[in-house]
Amino acid sequence: ARCLTVHGIHTCVCDGGYTGNGTSCEDINECLTTNEPRCIHPGQCFNTIGSYYCYCKNGYTYDGTNCTDIDECTSWDICKTSEGGDCINTPGSFTCQCQSGFELNPDRRSCRVRCGGDLVATSTLQFLTSPQYPNQYPDFLYCNWNLTKSRPGVLFVNVVELNTEPCCDFLQLFEDNRRVFRYSGIQNNRSYHTDANSLHIRFNSNFAGQRKGFLLSYRLEYNETGCPVLP
Repeated sequence: ARCLTVHGIHTCVCDGGYTGNGTSCEDINECLTTNEPRCIHPGQCFNTIGSYYCYCKNGYTYDGTNCTDIDECTSWDICKTSEGGDCINTPGSFTCQCQSGFELNPDRRSCRVRCGGDLVATSTLQFLTSPQYPNQYPDFLYCNWNLTKSRPGVLFVNVVELNTEPCCDFLQLFEDNRRVFRYSGIQNNRSYHTDANSLHIRFNSNFAGQRKGFLLSYRLEYNETGCPVLP
């Protein structure tokens, strides 16, 4: 405060953030003013001596008066758009959205090629490949296929060709939650047959060292009576 004398009358002039009656000054609680709301939601106002400050939640920043949303999408490649992702800003946060043919990784920021699905074995020889085979498969794959039979019979599965990073990228086959094989590196003509009703095929890759991938064939065998043909 400062003292102002006018025509012999002394008056106290209060500094900003204070109010007075001419003889004394007291702090204004800006957080309680209704004519000029402070720290509009989602901020929280805290009064200080002669002023106030705003506490902003994550995803917001203080602009000197209120809390404003941070547009995370302005950060370079926050959704790794080179891998098929788009950034969508939301209040206090953001969402990464993948383009057609991709899905989000567990980190929720990067996209991977969508793969997997349901397969039905018939008497016709069919083939399953890693994404982009015979070219190099992408990073961060986690592909799951469920292979079932079109009718009673024996399922024949053959890994015609496998070429993956030996340490980290694997082709696996499961029967009734039991792992039948787990191949990596270079493998050729690895066969398996079963009369089980279904099999589960899984292929996964990490972030580096991608190679050609795999080519797998499958078919169902049975005789004209419908009975399974055992090898």
